[in-house]
Amino acid sequence: QPPAKLAFLLVFALPVAVWLRGPLADRVAAAVDPVRVKSDGLFVPETVTDLWRRFREGADELHTPLWCFLAFQEWYASRR
Repeated sequence: QPPAKLAFLLVFALPVAVWLRGPLADRVAAAVDPVRVKSDGLFVPETVTDLWRRFREGADELHTPLWCFLAFQEWYASRR
């Protein structure tokens, strides 16, 4: 039997999809901007744009790659 603290972690999920569609939507939109993505030269702009479009259309399962992309873009921007 896992310790109570671990059991809590196993059932608690962050509402990432809600955040990406709500309070973080403007940040995601800026991060997936094709001009920015192309100028960075690290990702294929069409792929990133498609990921964002599909997520906005209801593909909630894409929240993890989108969250990772946003986190990377924020980190990358902070290193320039």
